Amino acid sequence: MEKLGTDETQEGFMVAGQDSYTFQVYSAGQYQVTCTRSYPGRPDLISTAQATANVSTCSVASISGDTETLLPNLDCKGFWENDYLVTFQNDVTQHVFAHLTPDLALYASIGEDPTGTFVSPATLETNGFFPEFAGCFSAVDPRIPLPVVLQNFEAHAEGQTALLTWRTASEINSELFVIERSQTGRDWQQIGSVLTEGTDIESTDYTFADPSPAHNLVYYRLKMVDTDGSFAYSKIQSVQFDCAGTIVYPNPVEGGKQLQLLLTDSQVKKIYIYDLAGENVYEASGPVEQINTKNLMNGRYLLKIQLKDGTESSHVIIKR
Repeated sequence: MEKLGTDETQEGFMVAGQDSYTFQVYSAGQYQVTCTRSYPGRPDLISTAQATANVSTCSVASISGDTETLLPNLDCKGFWENDYLVTFQNDVTQHVFAHLTPDLALYASIGEDPTGTFVSPATLETNGFFPEFAGCFSAVDPRIPLPVVLQNFEAHAEGQTALLTWRTASEINSELFVIERSQTGRDWQQIGSVLTEGTDIESTDYTFADPSPAHNLVYYRLKMVDTDGSFAYSKIQSVQFDCAGTIVYPNPVEGGKQLQLLLTDSQVKKIYIYDLAGENVYEASGPVEQINTKNLMNGRYLLKIQLKDGTESSHVIIKR
């Protein structure tokens, strides 16, 4: 099946012993379905048929005779038809399905039964999901009431310190927040905890500082623990740091002198220098202690340092 007039990827299905097949489409347009039939024992015989169908997105209408009345407060642009399979496993009982709660929370769980074991976005990623798609699914099980109502959770860099802030709307029977850190988004370690205020009538703000992230890209999450020991996790937040301890000197650098780089991080992959036109005028691999600026014209340049984990830092340098 393909959507005509677009570059959308064509979808293909192989079926056996079926007289009909239902396709799911997610946007309006004209679709063409091509059916190719083969015959067991006769590889030389193949028959093909095509059909075109128009799919439109419209308001739901109630029509009586010549009168058309649009029903208020209805929007059929977004709808949920059925739970669907998102990952295959060798054991069919371990297939993961997507489900939608009455409150419109999208989550993944094992099996077609909506009460199956919850599957986190991080687990979906390990099964081949793109992070952007996995991020559409709930990070916590929406079927379990949270010990706290978390209004927001944010994390950002303050120099080489990660600052975490969050706000709760209520904290009925909650005990504490456990702060967890990861370098991969999958393996987590506890780095601290904060007791809850225990209020259920007003918003409460919290902060936590991690002074030693020990990595240029770090992930954080909150483990919200109830008084009975039950818990739930917040969404995952990431913090990006510049190359820690990078010193570039002298800057400006005089003609004929070497540009010195002092790097405390040994995980350097590449070093680039670009002129103001964006042209690459210098490139080196691995740790570099000195850069010969003899061949650089006087002016401003952008120095980029790329680490092996994919993170980068940028520095403006001046050649005189």
